[in-house]
Amino acid sequence: MKRAPHPLEEALQARVRLLATTLRPATAAHYYQTVRAFLAFLREAFPQVRRASELRRDPHLLGWLEHLWMRRLSSGKPLSNPSRAAYLIRLRRLLELLADHASPPRPGLLLSEDIPRPDQTLPRPLTPPDDARLQTELRRRSDPLANALLLTRLTGLRIGETIDLSADCLRHLGGDDWALHVPLGKLHNERWTPVDEEAR
Repeated sequence: MKRAPHPLEEALQARVRLLATTLRPATAAHYYQTVRAFLAFLREAFPQVRRASELRRDPHLLGWLEHLWMRRLSSGKPLSNPSRAAYLIRLRRLLELLADHASPPRPGLLLSEDIPRPDQTLPRPLTPPDDARLQTELRRRSDPLANALLLTRLTGLRIGETIDLSADCLRHLGGDDWALHVPLGKLHNERWTPVDEEAR
């Protein structure tokens, strides 16, 4: 038996068709996928919801957030933060496009803080032997790039700060004290960075 048309599905599909006129086919397909997944969730958890105006942040959208958090891929792994964020961003855009619909959704169903931050993959630190080999190679090469990298490592300067150093940045402060004059940068002020004999 053919399923009766779902007003919310029809409204969302219409907005995807509108977006599809300016999107790449693959992007439009992702929007359709989001609509199917969201409506499948609603049919299972909240079958009485049939119009955008009936949606509430709690329990419908917060339930969707939890559903995405618990959802597993065919491999059994959970959705990654970027995948969950993509679902939420697409659904939020579609709900915003329904503002001029006959039964529009309430504003603020999905908030910016609902969108998970991307996973931050930090670089693995060098082992002490690898670090020693790297410094040995930089000293051996002794060209401008190798010297800049070695200076960055010895002083703790950021790459951008090293690039912005002037040719006369090394200053003698008296006695055995030397420093680099670091121009305005990320910290929004100039500063002096002490340097040892090796860095000089």
